[in-house]
Amino acid sequence: MNQDIEAALHLQRIDVQRGELEKELAALPKHIAAIEKQLDSHQRKLEADRAVHAANQKDRRGQETDIQTHQQKISKLRELSPLWEMVQEGVDLSTVQWAAH
Repeated sequence: MNQDIEAALHLQRIDVQRGELEKELAALPKHIAAIEKQLDSHQRKLEADRAVHAANQKDRRGQETDIQTHQQKISKLRELSPLWEMVQEGVDLSTVQWAAH
C-alpha cells in the first residue's frame, strides 16, 4: 500500500511538471516574438547610428577640406602681402609710422 501512495504521488508530481512545461511551451511563442521585436528595434537603432556616424564622418571630412582650403588661401595672401614680409623680418607693425595718402 505504501508503494501505491508513493506511485500516486510520483504520478501527481509528473502531472504538475507536465502542466508547468505545457504552460512554458504555450508562452514560448510570445517570448520569441518579444525577443524578435527587441532585436528589430536594436537593429534599427544600430542602422540609424551607423547612418549618423557616416554623416558625421562626411561632415568632418568636409570641415577638414574647408580648413585646408582656408589655410591655403591665407598662405597665398601672406605671400602677396608686403606686411607679412615685414612681420617675418621681425618688424613690429604697431610701431610703424604709416604715411597718409
